[in-house]
Amino acid sequence: PTPKGIITAGRIRELIRELDLSIKDSYFIINRIQGEFEPVIETEMEKQGFNSFYGIPMDRLIYDYDLSQKPLMDLPDESIAVVAVNKILDEIIN
Repeated sequence: PTPKGIITAGRIRELIRELDLSIKDSYFIINRIQGEFEPVIETEMEKQGFNSFYGIPMDRLIYDYDLSQKPLMDLPDESIAVVAVNKILDEIIN
């Protein structure tokens, strides 16, 4: 969740339009969320036209798994990131 990341997501959306790609649905997802956003993040989201988003909180287990070169697919179901992703998928799919 950085201004550069928000700007990049906005540019990707712009490129999709410019290239006239046929994409039925798209979703704005911010990962590694820690608490409240800084005002600069909220300002950039508004500037880029992102009125809603899905969020995945910071999960230390992802870092630990990466350090030990364990596949993220092996994260436990109780992992806060896994719980968040499953919730997003349930909402999008249903």
